Amino acid sequence: MDISEKKNVNFLFLLFWVNPHAWTHSLHYHYLTLSEPGPGLPKFLAVGYVDDQPFIRYDSRRGKAEPQAPWMALVDAQYWETETQKQRAWEKVQQVEMWTVMGYHNQSGGMWITLAAHGNSLGSFFFFF
Repeated sequence: MDISEKKNVNFLFLLFWVNPHAWTHSLHYHYLTLSEPGPGLPKFLAVGYVDDQPFIRYDSRRGKAEPQAPWMALVDAQYWETETQKQRAWEKVQQVEMWTVMGYHNQSGGMWITLAAHGNSLGSFFFFF
């Protein structure tokens, strides 16, 4: 390795050291549950994000998972059926959690909203070497 190649490697290492988020990716799901949805609103809404861009959406009115990014429209039907089943299960979990919170506060009616989110971030820095 000559001196210019060593400088390039050192520069790349420094770049990742100074800005470790330069090549990170994230996957997050956000869930919204309404106890008494208004006209036209779903009781449950789930949106998945990759790098802060929506790629999947499910709501209780439509009852199925749908692509939100052009590249997701290319995924096969089995994926969408599986995602629909997962989101229906999450819908039930979120509904039970809402009823539980309402019970803690001795409430049986009125407008209640629960929000939940989960996800993670992956830094490709570790895959650099």
